[in-house]
Amino acid sequence: MGRSGSGKTRIQRRLVNEHGFWAPLHVTTRPVNDTDFATVSETESNFLAAVESGEIAAPMRFGGSWHAWRTEDLRRLCHGEERAVAVCRPYEALLLSALQPRLVPVWLSAPAPLIAERLQARANERDAGGPQTVERRRDDDEDERYRPFFRDVIASERDAVADILRLVGGREATLAGSDAADGR
Repeated sequence: MGRSGSGKTRIQRRLVNEHGFWAPLHVTTRPVNDTDFATVSETESNFLAAVESGEIAAPMRFGGSWHAWRTEDLRRLCHGEERAVAVCRPYEALLLSALQPRLVPVWLSAPAPLIAERLQARANERDAGGPQTVERRRDDDEDERYRPFFRDVIASERDAVADILRLVGGREATLAGSDAADGR
């Protein structure tokens, strides 16, 4: 979790490609480009039909577009047997971690100048100006209200992947110890 431009997708890609994590498929109504990862775009009518049929679940709105996960991926996340990395809104991260203790909600932080530089670099792709850009910034500001609920804040401009791997490894060891103590 983090503001637009904080490095969420870059870090997700590295965790999947270099460290054996899996990512749930993110379905959205916003246009998708080559820099997006584990993301597909649907028309709004197809998106709504997929929600109605149960193919995708947990729809939410951000930046003027709809977002959801495939239902089977959401179930897989909640089962928690595999290392997963999901880019999501803060309330989704907090809810998922409450349902599945193996999921660690992490807030990615980055200095404002770095975020501005990253957003400018992709301005012609995702943040092309106009009402959606304004909505994305407003929604980012609203998401910021959840930051105090995140115990783990990682600076994305450093080696965030190594920091996340240490955090997840510590959580796995703690849970393994709890399971052994419980006789599981």
